Amino acid sequence: MPASPPLTTQGLKGTLPWAEGSVDGGDKHGIGTFGGALGTPLMLGTICMFATSVYFVVMSYLKPKTRKFQYVSLSVTLIATLAYLCMRANIGVSQVECAGGECRIQGGEVGSSHAAQTYGGKTYPLFWMRYIDWFFTTPFFLLDLCLLAEADIFDTFYVMLMNAVCITAGAIGALKPSVNIPFFIIGMVTFVAFIHKLLNLGKADEHGAHYQRVMKITMGIWCAYPVMYLLCELTKVVPTDVEIWLYMILDVSAKCGCGVLLVSSHCEEKGTSYGAIN
Repeated sequence: MPASPPLTTQGLKGTLPWAEGSVDGGDKHGIGTFGGALGTPLMLGTICMFATSVYFVVMSYLKPKTRKFQYVSLSVTLIATLAYLCMRANIGVSQVECAGGECRIQGGEVGSSHAAQTYGGKTYPLFWMRYIDWFFTTPFFLLDLCLLAEADIFDTFYVMLMNAVCITAGAIGALKPSVNIPFFIIGMVTFVAFIHKLLNLGKADEHGAHYQRVMKITMGIWCAYPVMYLLCELTKVVPTDVEIWLYMILDVSAKCGCGVLLVSSHCEEKGTSYGAIN
């Protein structure tokens, strides 16, 4: 039996754009700068998340009766700020070998490399930090929705549990492409499960109407994530630079836009607030 080639990183620095320093390569400390196919959308995402976090802090002082909801929404964007800043600083990014050794990416595009440590197999960058981000931020957003719907504690737990399993399954499939299809199926089953539960929450009043509006808009945006998973993690038909832009736009819309929408229509005219926690 012929001996396997030695494990080496020879030539690795020249093939991976983030082999050293910032996510686009180059300087070792490139956190606070724009530029680069990957660094620019990540920095824009960081700024949007941080600006929205400041908004929630300010609104928590201006609307003390509803600061509970501002705080929960703040947890979403503040964690996302750190996650995007980490990815911009080349933290939470790893090379993953494609299933079967090949990716369906045209050669020469950003995010596709022949790395020596995979014995010539095709690799792509996995931004696993986004899964850590989602694992913590999406349950907080769902908690905000359940508070808005005045859901009981067990329905809230069910929604957050299904979401946690969904994100975990997606992360496993992304880290191990050879098993991504079964874990994608698990993720989709749990995804449908918590959306189905959300559709059946809320009351037939003003608060319930606001909940239904925010929930349907948010879940409509969230439905784009499985499509992105199919195009990026599952089939790799989208190059990494385009992937980062699309995920950034989705994250900003879901976390910043829907977060602001959720806390923007609090019914305080009669001195009341909504939610299960008063």
